[in-house]
Amino acid sequence: MSKLDIEKILDELVSFEGISHSCIYQNEQIIASTFPSIIQDKLSGMGRFIDKIFSSAHAIDQAHDEIHIELEENTLITYRVNDDFLLMLMATKGINLSLVYMTVKAIEKSVKLHGLPPPKNTASKPVPPEVMRGINAFLLGAQSVNPEFRMKVIWVNSWFDPDKEANAAKKLIDQGADILTQHTDSTAVVQIAEENKVLAFGQASDMTPFAPDYLLTSIINNWGDYYIARTKAVLDGSWFSTDTFGGMDVNMVVMGAFKNMPEQVKRSAKATTKALASGGVHPFVGPIIKQDGTTVVTEGEKLSLKALLGMDWYIQGVDVVGL
Repeated sequence: MSKLDIEKILDELVSFEGISHSCIYQNEQIIASTFPSIIQDKLSGMGRFIDKIFSSAHAIDQAHDEIHIELEENTLITYRVNDDFLLMLMATKGINLSLVYMTVKAIEKSVKLHGLPPPKNTASKPVPPEVMRGINAFLLGAQSVNPEFRMKVIWVNSWFDPDKEANAAKKLIDQGADILTQHTDSTAVVQIAEENKVLAFGQASDMTPFAPDYLLTSIINNWGDYYIARTKAVLDGSWFSTDTFGGMDVNMVVMGAFKNMPEQVKRSAKATTKALASGGVHPFVGPIIKQDGTTVVTEGEKLSLKALLGMDWYIQGVDVVGL
């Protein structure tokens, strides 16, 4: 393949016997696909999920570049061509993938030689609702204590990119940020916070060893029990496809130790965590007002699950700045 061409890639992949559909996931969105349009939203979510798995795996084994997900009748196969370019294929089970793999390697070589094709509609690039929820929930919590609290956001467009994360942290500190938080998975942000004596929150794992004197706590993804349960279901034949939206209530998200804060703040944080887990506190209770002044929910009303899953807006008090 002398020149990278999106349509040619898709046509070539689906020409193999046993490959029914293919798509290209780049920069956190599907940029081209032969999958039915009705499942595009779910496909984007799957792309983000698989990209996270790759990022985690690469932290351990840089050579890991292929993931197979067994479905009821087919297998979803994803190849990681580079850090932000995934090829996703729907294949029949038992397919001989040797020729497909050779084609993927040719694509990878072409990417290295010619670069990536530009993503479509860059100006209107969709944002992950889970990240928007995190931003808005954090700010709502902070404003419940200090209504004047404001947040600056820098998008690094990656779940794991220590260099970009560190640069973003430095820029926020230079602009006067006195607390750092993140929705990325490396420890770069809290390390920069420690170096600059700025308080910080960790994300995904307990980051205490990397900022012992300035880390307040970490939001920890406790997914081990879920993975074990789903694996057992596959083994005993009871597995079925389903959406999972678990949080503190089912111990899928836990808070690390509360540190480097006054005792009364620590007690309040523990009480809030307990209330969130029990349902006594809901992060999105009105009044909630968007950046443009639109009221999303009124006083005492809770934001619906549908609205949470599709969140693509900021509340008042968010300022997005460039890296």
